[in-house]
Amino acid sequence: MKLFVISLLTFINSYAFNFDCSYDSKEDWINAKKQDLELKKANYRSAPSTTNALITNEYASLMYSQYRKTRLVGYFYSEASFHLGRITRYNEWPLFNDRRFPDRKKINGIALNTLLNTTPGFMSSKLMYYSEKLFYELYWSFHAYQCCGHDYTLSLIQDENLRAFYEEDDPDVAFKYFLTYEQTYLQNTLYRDVLIRPSIKAGIVDKMRWISFPGLDGSMNFEYWCRERNCGTSSFDLENRIRFDLYVLQNELNIIQSMGFIQRLEMSNSLEINAEFLKLKEK
Repeated sequence: MKLFVISLLTFINSYAFNFDCSYDSKEDWINAKKQDLELKKANYRSAPSTTNALITNEYASLMYSQYRKTRLVGYFYSEASFHLGRITRYNEWPLFNDRRFPDRKKINGIALNTLLNTTPGFMSSKLMYYSEKLFYELYWSFHAYQCCGHDYTLSLIQDENLRAFYEEDDPDVAFKYFLTYEQTYLQNTLYRDVLIRPSIKAGIVDKMRWISFPGLDGSMNFEYWCRERNCGTSSFDLENRIRFDLYVLQNELNIIQSMGFIQRLEMSNSLEINAEFLKLKEK
């Protein structure tokens, strides 16, 4: 597994797109990354699941960074992207592939599985429409920071929570800012979609709201967390969603601090499975 992770991250890094430190806006970085991702998509059959797998790899590329917070974001969000990708992969694994059943098994919730059985294409396309928009929103500043440094990147950042993330040294505090930035963006995009909003408010995705870090089975999902704390909402509620996500990431940070980042990464097979899936999608 160790050799696989190292070789995959080396490949991802070598495949990086050239970016320009003369860009004078966030939009320039996002547009350049969109072009880069479109070039990579051209090597694969078009599908929401393909986009998800490529974005998972893009997040994983951040783990190659020299900056600790960037590496952690790469790890957290590649795992989260891979987990949500199970919705897009629902009918995509070949019928007798060994990965098909274990992948589906981690999609928690009877209501969500019923939706995926009846409208898998709708769910996949909606998820990836907003997931791709979120990817560009989150990714650009990390790439700018890696390529062009602290002062340049902060000069382009307008969001106060994102700026605070870069200026805060304590990882627990920093990730609270980052999650607030991320989830506020989603609250104003995904959660406003009139076709998605009712399902989320009804709690249909609450059992699926967890990250499949190594050794986790989904029993500690948003629904369970909320019930234990009597929080009284679905994950549609922005503040409770941020509290839950921060709880999940703080638990994972504690594990990383106790055993080391590389050792924890070696316990995950997400990138290995993701690479197998992408292989199936090659043209």
